[in-house]
Amino acid sequence: MCVNDAEENLTSSNNKMRIFILEDDHMRIHWFTEKFKMHKLTIATNAADAIKILSSHEFSFIMLDHDLGGKVFVDSEDENTGYQVAKALITTANAKKPVIIHSWNVPAAKRMQYVIGETSLTFPFGSFDKSILEKALGILRARKVIK
Repeated sequence: MCVNDAEENLTSSNNKMRIFILEDDHMRIHWFTEKFKMHKLTIATNAADAIKILSSHEFSFIMLDHDLGGKVFVDSEDENTGYQVAKALITTANAKKPVIIHSWNVPAAKRMQYVIGETSLTFPFGSFDKSILEKALGILRARKVIK
């Protein structure tokens, strides 16, 4: 778990976003770290850490995976899932922040999207490449939920 300085603004004068990422796969973490290297990242690899971080720090943008702990197609009621994070997220200062849900588990990702609401988008990770990420960011900009 990496935690950023909570005193820093959500975006600095050079437009660095504070981005939270829930992801347990090291290859994907590396991919996200490279993609967002110009921004301030906080990464959690499990639901318990994610809930603690999102409850105590505010972010400009959030990315959530559903299946964690190296498991796939996990039941959403399992305590270590993105769904549990989504339920907790809506009670925090991050409740209306833009969220991209990236998961192979499409039904569970859709369930997360339903809980989070209109600030969220869902993409299966298998199709989640640079062009999909740019499309997602474009949609969120058009909705005026990010700059």
